[in-house]
Amino acid sequence: MRAVCSFFFSLAFKCAPETFAEMIERDGVIPAPYLARAEFHAVVPLGTATEDVARDPLSGLTTIPTRRVEVRVGKMSTADSFDLNSVGSDSHLQFLNWTIDNNGAFDYAADTRGYTLGALAEVHVPLWSVRAGLMLMPAVANGIKLDHDLRHARGENVEIELRPRFVADRVTTARVLLQHVCSDMDFLQQRNSHGALPVCERMRLRVGKLGR
Repeated sequence: MRAVCSFFFSLAFKCAPETFAEMIERDGVIPAPYLARAEFHAVVPLGTATEDVARDPLSGLTTIPTRRVEVRVGKMSTADSFDLNSVGSDSHLQFLNWTIDNNGAFDYAADTRGYTLGALAEVHVPLWSVRAGLMLMPAVANGIKLDHDLRHARGENVEIELRPRFVADRVTTARVLLQHVCSDMDFLQQRNSHGALPVCERMRLRVGKLGR
């Protein structure tokens, strides 16, 4: 459960990255406790070898199979599993700027609070990992309500993670992240015959965009 109260709604409507990562991007959201995450997490071993891991807010496991498949289903943040790094993936413990916490170009599926409903599957082996996720998009940009029509609105993510051993006792990690987002998007470049900008709510079209 979480509760975030912000009195600076107007500051969130701009192009520059926000330095307060808890900023709510849409007014009208009541500052009250809400359910942030509720996940089903399954780990399927692909071998007998195991490794020690530290507990975290998303998992209480202290030992996991080295070769495994992980599945998560429920309410989550896309950024809990994608585009992670050791120094800039948690706005509560690390940097505050949005584009340092997460890649500024990574337009992942989330409501105005940063959470969504979805499913995620991962395959892990010692030298590489592959993860793929399907998430719900908000009904309107940065809205609080999610669009459950997966045929027309969804966020698709695939990430490949490589961990080559170039130097002994040092881990090198390289990631390639692909995303495909389908939702109602505004086309501000469309003008009427008088040259005036259209009303955004009337110009929403169901389209997709790619990112990598």
